[in-house]
Amino acid sequence: MPRSQEVFPKDTTPQKMVLNVLHQIREAEQDTEIIYEQVEPEKGGLVYRFLIEDEEVERLAARLVYNSFSRVLRIKVMPPELHDAHQRWAINSSRVWCIQGLLNLQESNLLGNGVGTTFAGFTGAYTGSAAEPDFFFRPDTSDFPTIVIESGWEDSMPHLRADKDLWMLGNQSVQLVILLGWTVTGGGTVGGRAEIWRRTAAGGGDGLTSNEISIFPTPSPGLDSISFTKGQLFGQAGVTAPQTILSLEVQMLREIIGELYNRLSE
Repeated sequence: MPRSQEVFPKDTTPQKMVLNVLHQIREAEQDTEIIYEQVEPEKGGLVYRFLIEDEEVERLAARLVYNSFSRVLRIKVMPPELHDAHQRWAINSSRVWCIQGLLNLQESNLLGNGVGTTFAGFTGAYTGSAAEPDFFFRPDTSDFPTIVIESGWEDSMPHLRADKDLWMLGNQSVQLVILLGWTVTGGGTVGGRAEIWRRTAAGGGDGLTSNEISIFPTPSPGLDSISFTKGQLFGQAGVTAPQTILSLEVQMLREIIGELYNRLSE
């Protein structure tokens, strides 16, 4: 994947930053990641707001994140279908929960989801940050998501982990962040893994813990689902039986990706 990584001179104005970023976005002809480092918070937030209102940014389905703690502005342009396969996975899973009777009609109507929605209002060291997740679940009564999925190439994992910190340390609503890292060999073989991050009193100094599941290659039978409770999914919204276990089955994601590559190879 093409990647551009730059540092603006300290005297660069927000207007010049915006023009530089827009030029790079317009030059993109394929899946591209544009990264600017050492962007000061007073400039980063302003640049972000300018960009999300630009028609070209919207047309190219660019997704932006500005992390005021790491001072990184990152733009993903023209993400490939592989990086969006999780959207269908998550939405289909929520339908399964309804079919299985784990969510009632009122709860199903309360549960929202989306892609690329701008979230601001982060706190603490992340004040001034803003992000557009690759997918999220959020009850309609909440300002922030409760579950976030971020997806990218394997070599972007350090940036995805910084996104995870933004979501989980910059607010208290997000209960679960799933990071999907992908590879594709020259022969077209897909590799992928999921890092699942949770809040826990037994975690490290940041109160977070994680586990990993292989997507491709398919692992031996065993842990192959990502589980959480209805209470975690709905946050402060009142639901019946909040300790009910819900899950995202990784095998469903494998099948979706298999269908995708069968179609692309025809």
